[in-house]
Amino acid sequence: MRLIRQGLCFAVLMVAALLPTLARADAWSVPAANLARKIAEKAGPGSAITLAVKNNSSLATGDVAAVRAQVQAGLEASGLRMVDASQAVANVTLMLSENVEGYLWVAQVQQGSTEDVVMVAVPRPATSGFRAASAMTLRRRLLLAQDEPILDVAVRPDSIVVLSPSKVTYYRVQGRDWQELMSLPIKHSRPFPRDVRGKIWSAGENALDVSLPGLHCTQSGTQASGLNCTDTDDPWPLSVPGEQIGLSAFYAPARNFFNGTVIFQDATAKGQTSSYDLPPFYSVAVATEQGLPLWLFDGVDGRVTFFGGQRGTMGTTAAIRGWGSDIATIASPCGGERLVLASGNGDNTVRDSVAAYQVANRDAVALTAPVEFAGPVTTLWTSSVESQTAIAVGHNLNTGKYEAYALSLACNQ
Repeated sequence: MRLIRQGLCFAVLMVAALLPTLARADAWSVPAANLARKIAEKAGPGSAITLAVKNNSSLATGDVAAVRAQVQAGLEASGLRMVDASQAVANVTLMLSENVEGYLWVAQVQQGSTEDVVMVAVPRPATSGFRAASAMTLRRRLLLAQDEPILDVAVRPDSIVVLSPSKVTYYRVQGRDWQELMSLPIKHSRPFPRDVRGKIWSAGENALDVSLPGLHCTQSGTQASGLNCTDTDDPWPLSVPGEQIGLSAFYAPARNFFNGTVIFQDATAKGQTSSYDLPPFYSVAVATEQGLPLWLFDGVDGRVTFFGGQRGTMGTTAAIRGWGSDIATIASPCGGERLVLASGNGDNTVRDSVAAYQVANRDAVALTAPVEFAGPVTTLWTSSVESQTAIAVGHNLNTGKYEAYALSLACNQ
């Protein structure tokens, strides 16, 4: 009888231990079926396929096995056949990742030279007891705080260049602080708009190029030579460092946005240029769609225009949930892909935040927890120096100062 009681207790304990896994497995059934249906639509009925699973999330081994089994069952129910790689007409790679809102399952369907991407967002089961975590962390480092608005900052190994509406200021490292070296006034004949914006697009040791509304300023030689500023209607360079396809856009001098006319220049095609008219936009970022650059233009109407990618076409979608008017590109150190940074959608009277997003199937999913600011984000640019850093400026509602930060991504182990 003692042995029987011990056996019963062991069985009860085993069932209790398995209940969370069984509950989660049941939670995977619907998204697994949905993903299998999307994969089958891309692969084609009756196709012979392979299925590989990569887990970049916090799912346990048993959960990963359950997800794979349910996706495979859904594929087979749709008429697809699982075969060896030598017999397959399509190779499917399922990547399990997550963000602060839940899980994200992304499937790449490779058929010859054609690659399709499908994905499903999966709510985190209430029984999991999981504390939100993500594959990457968005970090920020305070560069400078000042009373005058900060339009952009160029970060160099031992110095920074700060662009303000009235001046360009050079600083160098002095212990843990910045020591001002020189301040060069910006002279302009036309008044700037109320919400003035500006971009440093080149900041070498002995050269500087700056774009402001209706104004282009350069500095060459010694810093004492000052800035040479001229009125111009030339487009602003908006390319990300390292991109082979350059982008520039015309800024509306009397407003605080770009008028929608953009120019692409392909460095691989002997400098061939193409011009397009898009809806007016505040900011732009570039992601990747099946190995090709996909530009996102954050419009003044709150909608996002996608341009390029595998489809090679322009398409406008509804506002992406949670995005404000400032977006920028940042390269991931975890795999080299391009991600999008986006500010929140509050107004200039509330605290703001910035998070990193992955763009797939012309939608965006947060990959990091948001970084909070003490006020609205007034500036968000990809660094003019290197693509793994972005510059964000927040207007601190408590102190009234403008605070410039360098944003970067760190890979979580």
